[in-house]
Formats: sequence, structure tokens, C-alpha cells
Amino acid sequence: MDSILDKPLALKIIAFLITIFMFIQVSNSEISQKLRSFKITSKKQTIVIEKVPVQIYYDEDNLVVTGVPLTVDVKITGPKSIVLQAKSQRDFQAAIYLTDPDIGSQKVSIVTKNLSEKLRATIIPGFVTINVQERITKLFPVETSLKDQDIAEGFNIAEVKVLPEKVTVIGGKDVIQRIAHVYAVLDTNEPISKDLRSEVKLIAVDSKSNKLNVTITPDRVSINLKLNMPSKTLPINTKLLGEPEKGFLVENISLSENEVTVFSKDASFNNITGITLPIDVSGKSQTFETEVKLTLPDGILKTSQSSVKAVVTIVAEGTKILKDIPINVLNVDTQKFDVNFPDGDKVDLTIRGLSQNVNAVQINQFTITVDGSNLESGKKSVKVQVEGPENVSWNLSTEEITIELIKK
Repeated sequence: MDSILDKPLALKIIAFLITIFMFIQVSNSEISQKLRSFKITSKKQTIVIEKVPVQIYYDEDNLVVTGVPLTVDVKITGPKSIVLQAKSQRDFQAAIYLTDPDIGSQKVSIVTKNLSEKLRATIIPGFVTINVQERITKLFPVETSLKDQDIAEGFNIAEVKVLPEKVTVIGGKDVIQRIAHVYAVLDTNEPISKDLRSEVKLIAVDSKSNKLNVTITPDRVSINLKLNMPSKTLPINTKLLGEPEKGFLVENISLSENEVTVFSKDASFNNITGITLPIDVSGKSQTFETEVKLTLPDGILKTSQSSVKAVVTIVAEGTKILKDIPINVLNVDTQKFDVNFPDGDKVDLTIRGLSQNVNAVQINQFTITVDGSNLESGKKSVKVQVEGPENVSWNLSTEEITIELIKK
């Protein structure tokens, strides 16, 4: 054996045989791998690709088409690798081709576009009913959709400006003819209580407020809304509650505000002449300051301020007695009767009030009377009436007096 291996020719023959054997082994492995790859790639698969966009091709300058679905489902069948590629890349479309279509409703087929020729496709649905109409362009005025319930209580719309005031609406002839309003829709989460400016979207609706499928240019407008609330400026009138301590008077009331602006939804304040400010002076004997809440009449929603500060000046009461003021008899026929006062025909007055007012009064500022109407001859007790200055008060020495009529 060793002698054979020692020969060069023998070694060359053995090496050649080994090379041939290894080549056969490698070739068999590659062929087997190619066969397996062919079996894998040639295996078919079916899947459904959902929501494939639908593209429609038609004369957009003269026609309007409605009823076209936005998407469809597409079932594809073919080699697994190509199916998976189509699924991942989604580089194909569903399409509708309209060539010289009729006006009105019609059934059309949906086909695929840009799908590999190695795939078989089924559109779900394969046919749809569409509506073809003549394309119409028309100008419409813009209206606002604001209602009373959109505005806060007490406010009303003073002014609404919409820019632009008119817009172009494009759609099928049958839809354009149904348009009743083009609204600027102002979405509000709560009632509006202040002026606002906003960019809002436009919609077209029919007479039953159904939204219509049209193109509006521009599709948004600017709304400038101004609100107001009916108002009126009224004087504040003080009203004293209770009485100061005996021997004291209210000399003056100074208010932080002498008038107030009131607001009403429906101008119900037209018959209101003032706002009452009640001030309690019960048992007061010296000057004091207080803050008082305004009493609002019915129909008033709010005021420019809810309360007013008041400084109430309390002073000691001044007194003065006017004596022997004569009594005048009214409504007695002196040609038939003589008048006699058994208890005297004069009374005294005790005057009370602010010292300066009390000191200034005179007897001639007072008129004392009794009413003799409907009296017959004889004696009768009648009430004594007093007229005098308004800036003081008084007490009579007697509230009633006896009068005697004597027939002549």
C-alpha cells in the first residue's frame, strides 16, 4: 500500500476522485435547496385587505358624483410572498371609471388599480349604486345658527358680522336646489355671556335642517359677535327702618353711590323709578357707618354694584313749644250758626326735629283747623288738623277739641 501512495500518478488519481465526489455532494445540496425554495415560493395564499381607498375617475369639471364608498375590502389570492407584500405596502387602489355616464342613479363596478398581475382580486362589494348629477356652482348668503338658548340669560345680540357674507357652494344640481340655508355653526359648551370673535365652519342644510353633501368655498368664515343687556341708571333712595333712641334724630345719610345701573333681559325696569336702600337705625344714638345690600325689584337681573356704603349721622333732637295757636273752623255756615269753643279756641304745639330746623320755625307756618261739615247745632268733639313745615314733627296739646254750634 505504501508503495502505491508513493507514486505521483496514483496520488493524482485519488485526489481527482475525491474532488468529483465532493462536487456531486455540493451540487445535490444546492439543487435540494432550490427545490425547497421553489416549493415555498410557489405556495398560494388568500387574505382580505380591509379599508382599501376607492378612487373615482370622471369629468370633475362638469359632473358631481355621490354615493361612492370611501373604502372597500379586497380579497387577494396568489403566491404567498406577493400577497404579503401587497398587504404590507398597500400600494394599490380600488377604482371606479366613469366614461360618459348617464345623469341620475346607476350601478357601477369597482376594480383594482396597480395590483400585481400575479394576484387575483375580488372587491367587496364589487358593485355600488352612485348618483351622477350636473355640477352646479352658486353663491349663498351666510347665516348664523345662533339661537336664544345659546345666549346667557339677560343678554341679547346687539350685532353679528360674518365675513365673507357670501360663499360659493358647489354640488350636484339636485342637491343645490335643496339648499335652504348655509350656516356658520358656532359650537358653544355653555351660554355666551361676552363678545367674541371666532373662525367657524360652514354647513349647508335643507328645509328640514338635514346636512347636505356639498363643497363650500371658503369652508370657514369669521364671526364677530357683540352682546348687550338692557340697562338703566336709577337713583338710590334710602328707607329708614326703626327709630333712633328717644331724643335722637337722623340728621343726614351720605352714600358711597347715589345711583346704580341696573340690567334687565326684557327692559322690565321701564316702570322702575329708583332702587331702595333700607337702613336700620333702631336704637341708634350716635353716627355710624354701614354697608347695605341693595334691594332689587322684580325683573332686575343684576346691578353695577350689589351693595352701598352709608354714613348715618345721628344728632340729639331739638324741641320747641309754640303756644296759643288759634283754631280755624272750616265748612260751617256762619250765617246760620255761631261757633263756640267751650274749652278754648287755641292749642299748643311741641315741635321736634333737627335743632336748626326747630329754631327756625314760626307760628305763622302752622295752620290749625277743625272740620265742621255735617254738624248740627249743639256740642261735638272733633279732630284737630295741623299743616306745617315738612322738616319738623310736632305734637298737639290736644288731639280733639269740643266745638259748639249755636243756631242764630
